[in-house]
Amino acid sequence: MKAKCIENSMNNTNFTEGKEYEMNKEGLRSDCAGMWVHFKDFNKPTDYSTGSIFNFGMCKFQIIN
Repeated sequence: MKAKCIENSMNNTNFTEGKEYEMNKEGLRSDCAGMWVHFKDFNKPTDYSTGSIFNFGMCKFQIIN
């Protein structure tokens, strides 16, 4: 599954606006040496269907597949 960063208003250097990231139900692969950043209970997406939008790491993402 993949997610696209659609907003990075806080300029988080782990993610780039407009870029697609590998994702699973545990986290996202970041720009920081390709390391996985894991979700916690409070920031885990509630819906993993295509088109769903969620906030993570001071960014907004949309699941694209």
